[in-house]
Amino acid sequence: MQVIPQNAATPAPIPFTLVDATDYKTPEDISVTGVKPTVFIGGTALSGTAADIVKVNAATGQYTWTPTQAQVNVTPGLVLHGYIAPSGCVPREFFAQIGPSTALTAGLTEPVEVNVKKINDVDVIGAGTSGNLWRG
Repeated sequence: MQVIPQNAATPAPIPFTLVDATDYKTPEDISVTGVKPTVFIGGTALSGTAADIVKVNAATGQYTWTPTQAQVNVTPGLVLHGYIAPSGCVPREFFAQIGPSTALTAGLTEPVEVNVKKINDVDVIGAGTSGNLWRG
């Protein structure tokens, strides 16, 4: 699952694929004007969004939607859950987890040792970088 840093000024787009509702496999090429997902974060009430989806590749049915800074300014660990059902397409859900703020991971370029545990007398060490480190 994609991780978006908490309170990111410019959150990364969340990718998803749209396919035809008739055969459930043919990629859909739709007009994205006015096509907005419904989202909820961490079990909050469903809410509409201001941003339209964006077409990335019509031939493969690839689209994205970008949350706002306010939508990702929530407790790290919560999941942003989106739902979209454009006409003629199979309804689609997409997800992203809110991670720690970029301030917590800024400047990390080397693997960092985290969560050292003993399993059958063997050290198990999780490593991460600034792109995928989770401090939970």
